Amino acid sequence: MVDVSVQDLKQQFDQEIKMMAKCQHENLVELLGFSSDGAQPCLVYEYMPNGSLLDRLARL
Repeated sequence: MVDVSVQDLKQQFDQEIKMMAKCQHENLVELLGFSSDGAQPCLVYEYMPNGSLLDRLARL
């Protein structure tokens, strides 16, 4: 069993946010911001008017 501390998870979340912020492509929605202050981390992306990838895949 893997023993992961809350601090390790926060550090991993912060590293992933930094990487996601660098990703820019015309087919990706932009990461506008994030919050890791509360009990639930939150990611804020630009509005995607045609639905999500999950919506698209469900139509197949």
